[in-house]
Amino acid sequence: MCKIANFYVTMSTAQGVGGDGKADKSSGKGSNASGLLLFYFAASWCTSSHDFTPRLVEFCQKAKEERVRLCLVSLDMERRAMYDFMDEHGLDCLAVEPRTDMAGALIARFGVRTIPQVVVTTLEGRVLSDDGKGQIKQKGWNQCLEEWRAAGAR
Repeated sequence: MCKIANFYVTMSTAQGVGGDGKADKSSGKGSNASGLLLFYFAASWCTSSHDFTPRLVEFCQKAKEERVRLCLVSLDMERRAMYDFMDEHGLDCLAVEPRTDMAGALIARFGVRTIPQVVVTTLEGRVLSDDGKGQIKQKGWNQCLEEWRAAGAR
């Protein structure tokens, strides 16, 4: 069953604020430094999204114990299409429904121009990579996690 991302988590990341609602001034260090949030921009009508999603699901399953959270940001035209896409690929993750202010804010915040795209952030919202898809395709999950964690600690 999918969970809809709550407004607070996704909007705080979209606006660059921390969990307390204040501007994110964190250095990436602290209790949440090792946690990662992957925003997955995709749509059911996109063949490339269908091709890449199984690899992303496998990555997230392997990284389950590593405090990696996935949030689908749907670019579909209808909610039903998003839910069908999630069911088809076994996506058990947070989701931002299509054609909402939240989806638009995240697309604008991360400059999404093509899909599928994976943007990797710290839990505080600091962008570590806007090419998560390319990195996942080229590297093993361990190497991706190591590189993203190292970037988050800087």
